[in-house]
Order: sequence, then C-alpha cells, then structure tokens
Amino acid sequence: MIALAHIQDFGVTLAIAALIGVGKGLRTIFMALVIPTHVPLSRLPGATGIQLLTSGIIALTLGPVVGWIKDVTSNYAIMLHCLNIFTYLTVISWSSEIWYVKRKSRKTEEEKQMSNKLNI
Repeated sequence: MIALAHIQDFGVTLAIAALIGVGKGLRTIFMALVIPTHVPLSRLPGATGIQLLTSGIIALTLGPVVGWIKDVTSNYAIMLHCLNIFTYLTVISWSSEIWYVKRKSRKTEEEKQMSNKLNI
C-alpha cells in the first residue's frame, strides 16, 4: 500500500488495487476458517457473531477517522501512510502477544518439568 501512495500511473495503480483486493478476499475466506479451528462447535455461532460485530464496530468507528484524515490533509498519500501505521501497530501488537504467550507457556512447561523431577 505504500507504493500506492506514490504511484501516479493508472495501470500500476489498478494493478496494486487488484493485489490489495485479492489480499482482502483471501483474508475474508481464511477468517471464516480461523474461528472454527480455535472454537468448539457449540460456541461457534457466538464466536462468529462476536467477530462480525467487532469488525462492524471497528469499520463504523475508524472509517470516519480515515475520511477525516483525508479531509484535513487533502492528501491521499498521507491518508494511506496513516492506514499503514495502523496496520503496523496491529502487527506489532499481535507479535508481542505471540511472544508473550510462547514465553509464558515455556515457563509453565519448565515449572512442570521441575516439579516432576522433584516428585521422582
């Protein structure tokens, strides 16, 4: 998306937009597969509803913010850079969570091994 902010050629812009569209389509398809792999079947309707509700709330609240940024700056490039910053912040928070969970599970596993050695 960074390239889209600086490219003025219509053909290149169209190609980048097509790639972004394919990415969004894949995300939509795989999002429907991620939730069922992590949630028991009995809780699947509720989990899917929560995911859809959260997506709708985020879209309705952040959509106008993106429009406001574009209106204030009168520049699409700045707006796209702000969207990229939001995306990077999401990736950083997810990476931090993954690191924390792995560290915590490794620590728990080490404690279990220690207690098993002490019990023997």
